[in-house]
Amino acid sequence: MRSPARWTKLFLGLLFSSTILDAKASHMLGGEIRYSPTEDPFTYEIEVFLFSNLNSPADRPEIFIDFGDGVTDTIPRTLITDYNSEAPCATVRLSQYLVTHTYSEEGAYVVRFVDQNRSSGIINIPNSNSQSFCVEAVLMIDQALGPNTSIAFDTLQFKFQRNWNALIHEPGAFDADGDSLAFELVQPNGHGCFPINGYQYPEGANYTWLEPTTGTYIWDYPTVWGEFVIAIRGTEYRNGQLIGQVTRDMTICVVGFIAGLDDAGPFRSLTIAPNLTNDLIWIENPSSSPIPTWIHDARGKLVLSQTLGSGRSSIDLGQFPTGAYIVSATSATGQRFSGRVMKQ
Repeated sequence: MRSPARWTKLFLGLLFSSTILDAKASHMLGGEIRYSPTEDPFTYEIEVFLFSNLNSPADRPEIFIDFGDGVTDTIPRTLITDYNSEAPCATVRLSQYLVTHTYSEEGAYVVRFVDQNRSSGIINIPNSNSQSFCVEAVLMIDQALGPNTSIAFDTLQFKFQRNWNALIHEPGAFDADGDSLAFELVQPNGHGCFPINGYQYPEGANYTWLEPTTGTYIWDYPTVWGEFVIAIRGTEYRNGQLIGQVTRDMTICVVGFIAGLDDAGPFRSLTIAPNLTNDLIWIENPSSSPIPTWIHDARGKLVLSQTLGSGRSSIDLGQFPTGAYIVSATSATGQRFSGRVMKQ
């Protein structure tokens, strides 16, 4: 067990500033492709799920899709769902696209969608904003094996659980046909739909692990704050034969991990304005009595400690170097608060 709670040891990544604050300029955050059979054994409904930054000007009312049989088509968006406050690093738009396509013969087909740019500032992808986004699924048509419905994921890509210092994503994978499923982490695809050159799998202070039968991803615990990309590939087997494959390409936003906690209690948001400053910031005391307050830099070093009075107080960051800082406080009742600010 780790040492008792000393939550002044906040652990931030050196690249925090470029990832969190560049989110407004980012675009593609993730995606996956699903398919299901129709009454015609050669005709399938294909659905594309794309997650993008709601604040990006690069919206996609329609997309270009490659069916894997030499046929391509432009398909319109059928559904938009916006998540304004549920994702930790960006406001997220889920766009869904649906099309029906008929294949001419049996075979294995790789269905692909390609977008010209990923989100900017991804820590484990070099120059991510100049890297393409490619998501694909393998559709097998084999009349001896019968029609196939692809793996589906019930959990939204940006939904994570916190358990102590572990970050956990349970994709909610299921197969309507009852096929055997196996999951693995793979390199995400970029230019030409090839694995991205220079991509690095996230590393944890303890470990990272993908449960091979459920696709649950566990990261214990992140040592750098910011945005990362992983790809979870799910493969279906029927009678021992591969019958389908879906890859979930997704962005993980790591914010708020604190080293040395002895419990998993939540941190409430601390109201700080402005979040981008040259000098002064104003902090609202969430308590009715004075509270001790700490500021840590991007290396986790304590740079300032003082007590805030009741109401609204100012702190001058003008003496500190440019970079990301975390402001944290504890009330007399033990409630913990935190917020972030960028000094420019």
